[in-house]
Amino acid sequence: MEWIASTITAVIKEGWKLYLAAFIASVALLFLPDSTIVKLGLDDFRHSHRMEAGVVLIGSASLLATHFIAIFVNMILSPFFEWRFNRMIYKTLTELTYEEKEFLIPFIVRGRNTLYADLYDGIAKGLEAKKILYCSSQVSGPGGAFPYNMQPYARKILTKHSELLKI
Repeated sequence: MEWIASTITAVIKEGWKLYLAAFIASVALLFLPDSTIVKLGLDDFRHSHRMEAGVVLIGSASLLATHFIAIFVNMILSPFFEWRFNRMIYKTLTELTYEEKEFLIPFIVRGRNTLYADLYDGIAKGLEAKKILYCSSQVSGPGGAFPYNMQPYARKILTKHSELLKI
């Protein structure tokens, strides 16, 4: 019984290519003309395993359909998710404190790519928690400070709307 679980796990991990191969093979086995099946030497196999081939056909067709529907839904919904994410980040950027704005000004006004902050710097850690900054290295720099970079989407919004950094 363990082989069933491992087979199912392998099928799920391999994805749509394996589903497509199983679909094509089961369609061929079930729907090719009898003369072709006899030439291939699969007539006994076809008769003794018709039910299993039908199960494989239905299962692989279902998995393929689910995979392609998920891709289609993702394509349709991704602009909405991107818009919602940008709106959320923009709202977060409008609610920055005075100290947070001061910390971000060198990124936008002076074009800095990296600023160093202490591990216990609440401003940098707060901006990291808000997904505006990220710690670009786990190795500290001069004086034990860690490098922080601005997320590209936050830089894009703040460059376009620099009024958000007005103090």
